[in-house]
Amino acid sequence: MSDIIIRSEIEMDTKKFCLYARVSSREQEREGYSIDAQIKNCKDYALAHDLVIAKEFVDIESAKESGRKKFSEMIAYLETNKDVGIICEKVDRLCRNFKDYVTFDDLKRTIIFVKENSIITPDSRASDKFFFGIRVLMARNYIDNLSDEIKKGLYEKFAQGGYPRKAPLGYLNDKNSRSIALDSSKAPHIVKLFELYATGNYSLDGIANVLYEDGLRTRSGRKVVKSSLHRILQEPFYYGLMQFNGRTNRGKHEPLISKKLFDMANEMLDMKGRAKAVNHEFALKGRLRCATCGCAITAETQRGHVYYRCTHSRPCTERKYVREEALTEQLEKILADLELDSEGAEILIKATKEASKMELDYNLTSVESLNKQYEKVKTRLNRLVDAHLDGKIPEDMFDTKREELIKEKANIETQLESHKGAHDSTFEQLQKVVKVAQHVRKLFKVGDPKTKQILLALISSNINLSNGIIVSYQLNPLFSYLFTGLKQPENRKLSGREDLNLRPPRPKRGALAN
Repeated sequence: MSDIIIRSEIEMDTKKFCLYARVSSREQEREGYSIDAQIKNCKDYALAHDLVIAKEFVDIESAKESGRKKFSEMIAYLETNKDVGIICEKVDRLCRNFKDYVTFDDLKRTIIFVKENSIITPDSRASDKFFFGIRVLMARNYIDNLSDEIKKGLYEKFAQGGYPRKAPLGYLNDKNSRSIALDSSKAPHIVKLFELYATGNYSLDGIANVLYEDGLRTRSGRKVVKSSLHRILQEPFYYGLMQFNGRTNRGKHEPLISKKLFDMANEMLDMKGRAKAVNHEFALKGRLRCATCGCAITAETQRGHVYYRCTHSRPCTERKYVREEALTEQLEKILADLELDSEGAEILIKATKEASKMELDYNLTSVESLNKQYEKVKTRLNRLVDAHLDGKIPEDMFDTKREELIKEKANIETQLESHKGAHDSTFEQLQKVVKVAQHVRKLFKVGDPKTKQILLALISSNINLSNGIIVSYQLNPLFSYLFTGLKQPENRKLSGREDLNLRPPRPKRGALAN
């Protein structure tokens, strides 16, 4: 491990620790991620270093419940037990986001990361604390990039004519062939829906009643309501065309209707539907609030210009309308003060490289573990086939076990594929963030409304407006940590011995950057 990141030889100020372990339902399927494995690693470390585990906190997140109840209990416990530190397996087990990092920084406790053999204490050097923050960012981005790699796999399936979503009503997901098959019990009802609506003689409510009497039900056994029928009529999947995240492709599934019938039904929808109002995309809408009453600032177009004003959802004396150009000019000056110079950019790139090396080492270990699992499954599958051919196991048992192993093999393949590009893209993304920060004012100035919205969301919140003037704003914690702190000259000395707090002060309400 690099000594630049977090020192493992630091003298600890306590011998009492609370143990924290966390796992998601998906991660429980992966070797080395189980709660038992995390607890064992932490207890083994404590025993070897003569530490006392005062209390254990374990969170198991599921798809239905993503909150961390035990995490909150641990924070409350630490607030009342000032002499207790934290021991956990790895950074991404403890900190899921940058807000968590700020929480632990405020607690000022010794934290041990067992698998990384690293320790951060209240007396750690400023550079150590800074690099710990970078590690949090790297861990979070790696997880996000795993998700991105899985999405790439879904896009690949889509490009080959497969449907990477749950089959729409009238079709079924065939788990064996991993394809879309017709649902013989519901498909005729979908065809009837298009045929009836295309005549123009039926309302959606009327068709809903007809189809319910004919026996059409949702997957949960309920009546298919009007809004669902409306979505079905607009779904090109039924004539063979698939849509996925803004992309379109011809599917391999069997169409239920013709393109002609689909067009006839949708022409009828257009005739019966109301004309939709034109939606204007305002660059600053949703980002501004009235400093007088706290209500949102809305936007409207008058004589070819965009104006912003208070919504007056509460009693308010603010009556001024301000043009978008005037607000944009004020924001450009603020962003110019926040731009990152070349020296700060170099420091951030260096920090992310160091953290990236550690993440790469750890995740190569994960890939190695997955490869071992993959080989074990292949061996078990081969042995199963041999036993079946030798007549040692019956046909039904063979089919069941074979299906289980094939699913397990496919799951491991998906995980291995996900790991391939995740690490490299994590570092690349952080480099892009640094480049954006170097030129944020120019990007805002020349960007379209959507670009302006993204930049403002990344950098700031609570932009308060009074009498047409931006009187205060707050920097988002992440931007404040990475960039504002680096603009302070004393925080440039990352390799020195100074005991500095690299995290800048929280922006005060009503304080405008100079």
